[in-house]
Amino acid sequence: MPRNFRLPLILLLILIVQIAWSHYHKPLVPAPTLPAPVEDTAPTDTGPVAASQAACGRNLYQGAAPTLPAKMQSGLTPVCYQGYASASSSITRTPIWSAEHLTARRVQLARATERANTFFAEPSLDVESRGELADYRRSGFDRGHLSPSGDMPGHEAQRESFSLANIAPQNSELNRGPWADLENRMRDYVQDNGELWVVTGVLFEGERINTTPDGRIMVPSSFWKAVAVPGKGAMVFVAPNDASGTIDKLSPEDFTRRTGITPFPRMAQAGPLEMN
Repeated sequence: MPRNFRLPLILLLILIVQIAWSHYHKPLVPAPTLPAPVEDTAPTDTGPVAASQAACGRNLYQGAAPTLPAKMQSGLTPVCYQGYASASSSITRTPIWSAEHLTARRVQLARATERANTFFAEPSLDVESRGELADYRRSGFDRGHLSPSGDMPGHEAQRESFSLANIAPQNSELNRGPWADLENRMRDYVQDNGELWVVTGVLFEGERINTTPDGRIMVPSSFWKAVAVPGKGAMVFVAPNDASGTIDKLSPEDFTRRTGITPFPRMAQAGPLEMN
Protein backbone atom coordinates (compact mmCIF):
# COMPACT_ATOMS: atom_id res chain seq x y z
CA MET A 1 0.00 0.00 0.00
CA PRO A 2 1.34 3.46 -0.81
CA ARG A 3 2.67 5.25 2.25
CA ASN A 4 0.44 8.33 1.70
CA PHE A 5 -2.71 6.18 2.21
CA ARG A 6 -1.59 4.63 5.47
CA LEU A 7 -2.19 7.64 7.71
CA PRO A 8 -5.82 8.31 6.63
CA LEU A 9 -6.57 4.61 6.97
CA ILE A 10 -5.19 4.55 10.51
CA LEU A 11 -7.22 7.64 11.41
CA LEU A 12 -10.34 6.04 9.95
CA LEU A 13 -9.82 2.90 12.05
CA ILE A 14 -9.33 5.00 15.19
CA LEU A 15 -12.55 6.90 14.43
CA ILE A 16 -14.51 3.64 13.97
CA VAL A 17 -13.18 2.26 17.26
CA GLN A 18 -14.17 5.47 19.09
CA ILE A 19 -17.70 5.36 17.67
CA ALA A 20 -18.12 1.71 18.64
CA TRP A 21 -16.78 2.36 22.14
CA SER A 22 -19.14 5.26 22.73
CA HIS A 23 -22.11 3.22 21.51
CA TYR A 24 -21.54 0.14 23.69
CA HIS A 25 -20.11 1.89 26.74
CA LYS A 26 -22.53 4.66 27.59
CA PRO A 27 -21.72 6.74 30.67
CA LEU A 28 -23.10 5.26 33.87
CA VAL A 29 -26.12 7.15 35.17
CA PRO A 30 -26.70 6.88 38.92
CA ALA A 31 -29.76 4.75 39.70
CA PRO A 32 -32.66 6.70 41.18
CA THR A 33 -32.76 6.61 44.97
CA LEU A 34 -35.64 4.37 46.09
CA PRO A 35 -37.48 5.04 49.33
CA ALA A 36 -36.35 2.86 52.20
CA PRO A 37 -38.63 -0.13 52.79
CA VAL A 38 -41.23 0.44 55.47
CA GLU A 39 -40.35 -1.76 58.42
CA ASP A 40 -43.00 -3.87 60.07
CA THR A 41 -43.11 -2.31 63.51
CA ALA A 42 -45.37 -5.03 64.88
CA PRO A 43 -43.65 -6.90 67.71
CA THR A 44 -42.36 -10.38 67.02
CA ASP A 45 -44.39 -13.21 68.53
CA THR A 46 -42.01 -14.50 71.15
CA GLY A 47 -44.19 -16.81 73.23
CA PRO A 48 -44.93 -16.34 76.94
CA VAL A 49 -46.03 -12.95 78.19
CA ALA A 50 -46.77 -12.01 81.79
CA ALA A 51 -50.36 -11.85 82.98
CA SER A 52 -51.50 -8.88 85.06
CA GLN A 53 -54.05 -9.19 87.85
CA ALA A 54 -54.90 -5.53 87.30
CA ALA A 55 -56.36 -6.50 83.91
CA CYS A 56 -59.13 -8.66 85.40
CA GLY A 57 -61.65 -5.98 86.23
CA ARG A 58 -61.89 -4.33 82.84
CA ASN A 59 -63.02 -7.58 81.23
CA LEU A 60 -65.67 -8.41 83.85
CA TYR A 61 -69.03 -6.70 84.05
CA GLN A 62 -68.80 -4.37 87.07
CA GLY A 63 -65.62 -6.25 88.04
CA ALA A 64 -67.52 -9.37 89.14
CA ALA A 65 -66.35 -12.85 88.15
CA PRO A 66 -68.97 -15.49 87.29
CA THR A 67 -70.28 -17.37 90.30
CA LEU A 68 -69.78 -21.13 90.24
CA PRO A 69 -71.11 -24.11 92.18
CA ALA A 70 -68.81 -25.26 94.98
CA LYS A 71 -67.52 -28.31 93.10
CA MET A 72 -66.18 -26.06 90.32
CA GLN A 73 -64.45 -23.57 92.59
CA SER A 74 -61.77 -25.93 93.86
CA GLY A 75 -58.27 -25.34 92.51
CA LEU A 76 -59.09 -22.19 90.53
CA THR A 77 -56.45 -19.54 89.79
CA PRO A 78 -57.26 -16.23 88.07
CA VAL A 79 -55.25 -15.48 84.94
CA CYS A 80 -55.80 -11.99 83.58
CA TYR A 81 -54.50 -10.30 80.45
CA GLN A 82 -55.39 -7.06 78.75
CA GLY A 83 -57.82 -8.79 76.38
CA TYR A 84 -59.50 -11.25 78.73
CA ALA A 85 -59.82 -12.48 82.31
CA SER A 86 -59.97 -16.20 83.02
CA ALA A 87 -60.00 -18.78 85.80
CA SER A 88 -57.78 -21.83 85.35
CA SER A 89 -58.44 -25.15 87.09
CA SER A 90 -55.63 -27.30 88.47
CA ILE A 91 -58.05 -30.27 88.33
CA THR A 92 -59.04 -30.09 84.65
CA ARG A 93 -55.87 -28.18 83.60
CA THR A 94 -58.10 -25.98 81.46
CA PRO A 95 -59.76 -22.64 82.01
CA ILE A 96 -63.25 -22.94 83.48
CA TRP A 97 -64.28 -19.58 82.05
CA SER A 98 -62.83 -16.60 80.20
CA ALA A 99 -64.43 -13.15 80.05
CA GLU A 100 -64.07 -10.17 77.73
CA HIS A 101 -65.69 -6.83 76.95
CA LEU A 102 -66.18 -6.27 73.24
CA THR A 103 -66.63 -2.78 71.81
CA ALA A 104 -66.95 -1.61 68.22
CA ARG A 105 -63.48 -0.06 68.33
CA ARG A 106 -61.95 -3.24 69.75
CA VAL A 107 -63.55 -5.37 67.03
CA GLN A 108 -62.34 -2.97 64.35
CA LEU A 109 -58.76 -3.23 65.64
CA ALA A 110 -59.02 -7.00 66.05
CA ARG A 111 -60.14 -7.47 62.46
CA ALA A 112 -57.07 -5.53 61.30
CA THR A 113 -54.67 -7.62 63.41
CA GLU A 114 -52.88 -10.65 61.98
CA ARG A 115 -53.36 -13.88 63.96
CA ALA A 116 -50.39 -14.69 66.23
CA ASN A 117 -50.83 -18.48 66.31
CA THR A 118 -48.12 -19.11 68.93
CA PHE A 119 -49.49 -21.25 71.76
CA PHE A 120 -47.64 -21.34 75.08
CA ALA A 121 -48.02 -22.86 78.54
CA GLU A 122 -49.17 -20.24 81.05
CA PRO A 123 -46.05 -19.05 82.91
CA SER A 124 -47.95 -17.79 85.97
CA LEU A 125 -49.28 -21.28 86.79
CA ASP A 126 -47.51 -24.12 88.55
CA VAL A 127 -46.19 -26.69 86.08
CA GLU A 128 -48.13 -29.53 87.70
CA SER A 129 -51.46 -27.71 87.51
CA ARG A 130 -51.34 -26.29 83.98
CA GLY A 131 -51.74 -27.59 80.47
CA GLU A 132 -48.64 -28.10 78.33
CA LEU A 133 -48.22 -28.01 74.57
CA ALA A 134 -47.30 -31.70 74.56
CA ASP A 135 -50.72 -32.57 76.05
CA TYR A 136 -52.45 -31.49 72.84
CA ARG A 137 -50.12 -33.13 70.32
CA ARG A 138 -51.86 -35.94 68.45
CA SER A 139 -54.76 -35.63 70.89
CA GLY A 140 -57.43 -35.52 68.18
CA PHE A 141 -58.69 -32.17 69.49
CA ASP A 142 -58.17 -28.57 68.48
CA ARG A 143 -56.68 -26.17 70.98
CA GLY A 144 -59.92 -24.23 71.27
CA HIS A 145 -59.87 -20.62 72.46
CA LEU A 146 -62.41 -19.58 75.05
CA SER A 147 -61.90 -15.85 74.40
CA PRO A 148 -61.19 -16.04 70.66
CA SER A 149 -58.04 -14.68 69.10
CA GLY A 150 -60.29 -12.95 66.56
CA ASP A 151 -61.49 -10.63 69.34
CA MET A 152 -58.00 -9.46 70.29
CA PRO A 153 -57.05 -5.87 69.34
CA GLY A 154 -53.36 -5.69 68.49
CA HIS A 155 -50.37 -8.00 68.37
CA GLU A 156 -49.74 -8.14 72.12
CA ALA A 157 -53.33 -9.07 72.91
CA GLN A 158 -53.16 -11.65 70.12
CA ARG A 159 -50.14 -13.32 71.72
CA GLU A 160 -51.78 -13.28 75.13
CA SER A 161 -54.86 -15.09 73.85
CA PHE A 162 -52.71 -18.11 72.94
CA SER A 163 -51.89 -18.88 76.58
CA LEU A 164 -53.13 -22.37 77.41
CA ALA A 165 -54.96 -20.69 80.31
CA ASN A 166 -57.41 -19.62 77.57
CA ILE A 167 -57.48 -22.98 75.74
CA ALA A 168 -59.42 -26.24 76.12
CA PRO A 169 -59.63 -29.40 73.97
CA GLN A 170 -62.35 -28.77 71.39
CA ASN A 171 -63.81 -30.90 68.63
CA SER A 172 -62.32 -29.59 65.39
CA GLU A 173 -65.62 -29.51 63.48
CA LEU A 174 -67.27 -27.52 66.26
CA ASN A 175 -64.28 -25.18 66.63
CA ARG A 176 -63.92 -24.40 62.93
CA GLY A 177 -67.61 -24.53 62.05
CA PRO A 178 -70.64 -23.41 64.09
CA TRP A 179 -68.61 -22.09 67.04
CA ALA A 180 -66.48 -19.90 64.77
CA ASP A 181 -69.66 -18.74 63.02
CA LEU A 182 -71.16 -17.75 66.37
CA GLU A 183 -68.06 -15.73 67.25
CA ASN A 184 -68.20 -13.95 63.89
CA ARG A 185 -71.87 -13.12 64.46
CA MET A 186 -70.94 -11.61 67.82
CA ARG A 187 -68.33 -9.36 66.21
CA ASP A 188 -70.85 -8.27 63.58
CA TYR A 189 -73.37 -7.51 66.33
CA VAL A 190 -70.85 -5.38 68.23
CA GLN A 191 -69.90 -3.37 65.16
CA ASP A 192 -73.59 -2.65 64.55
CA ASN A 193 -74.71 -2.16 68.17
CA GLY A 194 -71.70 -0.94 70.14
CA GLU A 195 -70.77 -3.52 72.78
CA LEU A 196 -71.11 -7.00 74.28
CA TRP A 197 -70.04 -8.42 77.60
CA VAL A 198 -69.02 -12.03 77.01
CA VAL A 199 -68.16 -14.99 79.21
CA THR A 200 -67.15 -18.27 77.58
CA GLY A 201 -66.75 -21.46 79.56
CA VAL A 202 -66.66 -25.24 79.62
CA LEU A 203 -68.80 -27.90 81.25
CA PHE A 204 -67.82 -31.37 82.45
CA GLU A 205 -71.08 -33.27 82.62
CA GLY A 206 -71.88 -36.95 82.57
CA GLU A 207 -70.74 -40.04 84.41
CA ARG A 208 -67.48 -40.34 82.49
CA ILE A 209 -65.19 -37.46 81.53
CA ASN A 210 -62.71 -38.03 78.71
CA THR A 211 -59.13 -36.85 78.79
CA THR A 212 -56.39 -36.21 76.27
CA PRO A 213 -54.37 -39.39 75.45
CA ASP A 214 -51.72 -38.59 78.07
CA GLY A 215 -54.43 -38.37 80.73
CA ARG A 216 -53.48 -34.87 81.89
CA ILE A 217 -56.18 -32.66 80.34
CA MET A 218 -59.89 -33.19 80.94
CA VAL A 219 -61.99 -32.83 77.79
CA PRO A 220 -65.11 -30.65 78.21
CA SER A 221 -68.46 -32.24 77.45
CA SER A 222 -69.77 -28.84 76.29
CA PHE A 223 -68.74 -25.28 75.60
CA TRP A 224 -70.92 -22.32 76.57
CA LYS A 225 -70.89 -18.62 75.75
CA ALA A 226 -72.92 -16.02 77.62
CA VAL A 227 -73.46 -12.61 75.98
CA ALA A 228 -75.14 -9.55 77.42
CA VAL A 229 -75.79 -5.86 76.88
CA PRO A 230 -76.86 -3.97 80.02
CA GLY A 231 -80.46 -2.80 79.71
CA LYS A 232 -81.05 -4.79 76.51
CA GLY A 233 -80.84 -8.45 77.40
CA ALA A 234 -78.70 -11.55 77.61
CA MET A 235 -78.40 -15.04 76.12
CA VAL A 236 -76.35 -18.18 76.70
CA PHE A 237 -75.29 -20.49 73.87
CA VAL A 238 -74.41 -24.10 74.76
CA ALA A 239 -72.82 -26.57 72.34
CA PRO A 240 -71.91 -30.22 72.95
CA ASN A 241 -68.22 -30.78 72.29
CA ASP A 242 -68.77 -32.94 69.24
CA ALA A 243 -69.35 -32.77 65.49
CA SER A 244 -73.16 -32.51 65.72
CA GLY A 245 -73.20 -28.76 65.13
CA THR A 246 -75.94 -28.32 67.73
CA ILE A 247 -75.98 -25.03 69.65
CA ASP A 248 -78.78 -24.47 72.14
CA LYS A 249 -79.98 -21.04 73.25
CA LEU A 250 -80.85 -20.59 76.92
CA SER A 251 -81.86 -17.65 79.05
CA PRO A 252 -79.30 -16.85 81.77
CA GLU A 253 -81.83 -18.03 84.36
CA ASP A 254 -82.33 -21.40 82.66
CA PHE A 255 -78.57 -21.79 82.25
CA THR A 256 -78.05 -21.10 85.96
CA ARG A 257 -80.72 -23.63 86.91
CA ARG A 258 -79.05 -26.25 84.72
CA THR A 259 -75.41 -25.65 85.70
CA GLY A 260 -75.32 -23.54 88.87
CA ILE A 261 -73.23 -20.92 86.99
CA THR A 262 -74.19 -17.25 86.94
CA PRO A 263 -72.16 -15.57 84.19
CA PHE A 264 -73.01 -11.95 85.12
CA PRO A 265 -73.80 -11.86 88.85
CA ARG A 266 -74.19 -8.04 89.01
CA MET A 267 -76.32 -7.62 85.90
CA ALA A 268 -80.03 -6.99 86.39
CA GLN A 269 -82.31 -9.53 84.78
CA ALA A 270 -83.44 -8.61 81.29
CA GLY A 271 -85.17 -10.24 78.39
CA PRO A 272 -83.49 -12.33 75.69
CA LEU A 273 -80.87 -10.58 73.61
CA GLU A 274 -81.75 -10.64 69.94
CA MET A 275 -78.80 -11.62 67.76
CA ASN A 276 -79.36 -12.43 64.09
